[in-house]
Amino acid sequence: MAQEIHVLLPHCWEFDAAREPALDSSGFDLYFTTQPPRYEAAVVGFLDEKMAIEPGQGIVDHTSTLAPHVAQEALGTNASILAIHLHTHDMFERKWFEIIGANGTQRFVSPVEGTGYARGVQSMRGLSDSSYPGWPSPRLDLRAGDKLAQHCSVDTNKLDQTLRYGIRGQEMCACLMVVGGPSIASTRPHALLAWE
Repeated sequence: MAQEIHVLLPHCWEFDAAREPALDSSGFDLYFTTQPPRYEAAVVGFLDEKMAIEPGQGIVDHTSTLAPHVAQEALGTNASILAIHLHTHDMFERKWFEIIGANGTQRFVSPVEGTGYARGVQSMRGLSDSSYPGWPSPRLDLRAGDKLAQHCSVDTNKLDQTLRYGIRGQEMCACLMVVGGPSIASTRPHALLAWE
């Protein structure tokens, strides 16, 4: 097994040679057992690579979505969100997650969260951890026809140029999830990044 770490350095971070070197204390735990899991899991993400938000419009809520047909193709019809990360950089000011059911009504909306790089705002939330009020525990069940959406809000009056999607600098409104359940079979991809 090999692990590779990629560190992206946002333009908002100020690197000064006189400062102490930054220590990366992030990580993850691996558990090895002799018993197979009850169900398989997959890492699923979605974002909007075509995002382009013009300045001078006041508060704009941008939405990245995972269309129902893409979600069903990738996840089947019997899966649950086990953990979630609502990813932004530091230009968006608020973010939240929503599920719109097949009939067009809102099935779930998460509490609004802050953005940026402060402790706790860039975390993967395990839904089995009941310390996240407003999120179901231990999982969020998905249904056939669900549309998944991450909303990100920005005050465009603070922008001096078009806000675009970008890995280096600029901004992202991206959702990353760990999804598991009976329909996550070994024949399906275990990592998916999708956009409309």
